[in-house]
Amino acid sequence: MKDDFANLLEIDTSDWFTDDDGDTLTYKLTYSDGIERPNWIGYDINTGILRGYPALADSSELLNLRFTAYDTKDGSYSYYKTLLVNAEPITRVIYKTLYMGVGRDYAHYLGNYIMDYDGDWLTWYLPRA
Repeated sequence: MKDDFANLLEIDTSDWFTDDDGDTLTYKLTYSDGIERPNWIGYDINTGILRGYPALADSSELLNLRFTAYDTKDGSYSYYKTLLVNAEPITRVIYKTLYMGVGRDYAHYLGNYIMDYDGDWLTWYLPRA
């Protein structure tokens, strides 16, 4: 795990649940099949706030999660959500002079200059000079 907050994930799930009787709710987070959540995700059972610091190795992983709220009268309700952890691509500004003539085709491979850690497609932007 990184020791900075650049990759902090925080979601307040308590807004998803209400109790008609006004009972105090407690919360639980598991995978959708009931298996315990990944270690990098913290979940406060009293506030319903999910906090996590995903590492680069966690990127491109689809997490099928079950968020459940319990009231004081043994009532419960669950939401099933899919979470995708996506790594931010490395971006660079590249200055390269390309000399081209009118009516001539030119190709230059730019893949050596920019990469995405988890293999997502990248969008290129080439401004007019």
